[in-house]
Amino acid sequence: MSPFGKYVFIWKVPALLGGNPQNIGETALSAGIDTLIVKFVNGKYVYTPPGFATWGINLKKEHVLLWQSLGLRVWGYAYILGENPSLEAEVAAKEALNIGLDGVAFDVEIEFETAQAVATAVGTKVGFIEVTPQVNLGLTLKVASLRIAEGLDVPPQALMKAPFEVQANPAGNAHTYMKSFKLVAPTMPTVFVCFPLFRSPNTGGTWHDKSMYTAFMQYCDFGMPMVYWWGSYVANMLWMLNHSLAQWSEIAGGKPIIPIGRLYTGDGGTATTEAIAAFGQELHTRNLIGGGGWHFGTGITNEGWWKAFTEWPQWQVQPPPPPSTPFLERPEAERWYIVRDDLLGRGVIDA
Repeated sequence: MSPFGKYVFIWKVPALLGGNPQNIGETALSAGIDTLIVKFVNGKYVYTPPGFATWGINLKKEHVLLWQSLGLRVWGYAYILGENPSLEAEVAAKEALNIGLDGVAFDVEIEFETAQAVATAVGTKVGFIEVTPQVNLGLTLKVASLRIAEGLDVPPQALMKAPFEVQANPAGNAHTYMKSFKLVAPTMPTVFVCFPLFRSPNTGGTWHDKSMYTAFMQYCDFGMPMVYWWGSYVANMLWMLNHSLAQWSEIAGGKPIIPIGRLYTGDGGTATTEAIAAFGQELHTRNLIGGGGWHFGTGITNEGWWKAFTEWPQWQVQPPPPPSTPFLERPEAERWYIVRDDLLGRGVIDA
């Protein structure tokens, strides 16, 4: 399989480099990036970033066409909840086709935004703090990080379940979602994005639903574990990468694993120039076909982080073909020949 290459996630387009798509594309190219993965769906809705009233939807067709014309691949990521798997999948597939994406990433996780999310997903206690909607989430994660430092088995990602997981029968919902997506966009390349570990490497205890991982990977072309290492040292990164690759190899069915690294500080870990550089080198040393970072908006704000990310060894990726002109925008004579050849090919008319 040809290399997937180097990618970076974009969360809110208008918040990145002034929302200037030309600047975004050129900056990505100068950093050696092959693929942009941009949020375009949230649950059953096309994603509109909050706080940007005049912007509209996050990822527009003109952005996709511009970035593709520069030689970038453009994937979208759908943050899926599993509340209505068929509808969520249909929305993602139709919008992906509508804006001309090169592929779709299915993001199954939880956003660390509100204590209510923690309380809903986890229940009564996290470590030794009672979790209620009133508890400060930052304090909860800080305590969890301290417990990790003390050698206790309570990492932040293990504290919380993804919204998709807390629905009844997450594995069944994964099958429903993917079958519904494939009905609409059967040839669209796809990747499954989720937590790096589904069980504790120390105790073997279950952290996340392994059957859900397996179900998604049955349909997806790639696996993309979120290898956001806890701590700040290269050794922390290697620990997470080693265990994540080992666990994902159990559910990937031999399909390529292309991990996401840390380009931000938070959730129990710290991005450092040394760890980011070592992560990129490890991906090549292990002969993985690609890798990237979360996310562009935070990575670009730190000169050291971005330099380390930019200087990763490159994958030899073939540039995508130039986007074709939509049928209705082609000259009338060309449209006539296209229709004629199609009818001939299907035996509807004779030559």
